[in-house]
Amino acid sequence: MAPRRLLYALRNAARDGVDVRLLLPSASDVPVVRNLTRIGYRDLLNAGVRIYEWQGAMLHAKTQVADGRWCRIGSSNLNAASLLGNYELDVLIDDPAVAEALETQFRKDISRASEIVLPQNLSGRSFGRVRLAIQQPPVLPDRHWISGRERRKRMVLALRTVATGARRSTFLPIGIGLTLLATLFLTLPRLMGYLFGGLLIWLGIAAWLEAFRRRAAGS
Repeated sequence: MAPRRLLYALRNAARDGVDVRLLLPSASDVPVVRNLTRIGYRDLLNAGVRIYEWQGAMLHAKTQVADGRWCRIGSSNLNAASLLGNYELDVLIDDPAVAEALETQFRKDISRASEIVLPQNLSGRSFGRVRLAIQQPPVLPDRHWISGRERRKRMVLALRTVATGARRSTFLPIGIGLTLLATLFLTLPRLMGYLFGGLLIWLGIAAWLEAFRRRAAGS
């Protein structure tokens, strides 16, 4: 769930001929988060970015290597909460030796991961859902049974982490906006109903048009 600006930077770099590769976890404690992280896969794959999913035990490393010398190692995830709200700690290193060591380890890791690919039709155009191209049998971690209570606690903890990571300044305008919206619904229910219905119709039409556009483009 990287910010749009970062996704565009990765996509544009790949289109310019840069070898862009991402290694991401295939599993998450919160299933909905795992599904959300795959939303941006298609555009990146179409641009030439190569994406791999780690199939082994949870990989918590957050590293970046660029141009054989620039490195970033730290706790930041590539999402808005980490980049804008959470208290994270990262170190930037400009050193070819460190970059070479990280790149070597990265290549070892992707050799044990599964690459994400887009199915293609006879004309070479992509279609359908993204799928895994298994390079070798995955190394699965030892699994333990997780109770429903533990899953609920993990979900609450994940949502609380996102909420506490947001900047305090965002809660005031959100609170004012929700209060104002509730007041309008209570005082002018019919008018707000028409406006809300019109908004849903507009969003529905926009979604249909986007779906047809992607279908016509073969993506």
